Amino acid sequence: MRENVLAEKRDAIVKLIELHVKATDLLLNDPAAAAPHVQKFVAKGLLEEEIVLNALKSPSSNFRADPESILESTQYMHDFQHNSKINTKVSVDGLFDLTVYKEAQSNM
Repeated sequence: MRENVLAEKRDAIVKLIELHVKATDLLLNDPAAAAPHVQKFVAKGLLEEEIVLNALKSPSSNFRADPESILESTQYMHDFQHNSKINTKVSVDGLFDLTVYKEAQSNM
């Protein structure tokens, strides 16, 4: 989200992150309880719940809430995608405001 939105609505955004952390925890620790919600809202009811549950339990699933856990891979993808056709250098420093996640964690 943009800095001005974060400044104006920080409390709401922190609450959203708290809910995101709880949802991620449910995906990781109780995929059977999460499956109906994922089936309804993500799969829009187009997939059977059993298929959704199998996907959630798959070793390929990699659910994370902490943005700090993807900093290294974000930098890797940035470097990988950089080529001679991209003239603008974009820094990944400051891409994530880690204070929002940390505040949400401290509230839980």
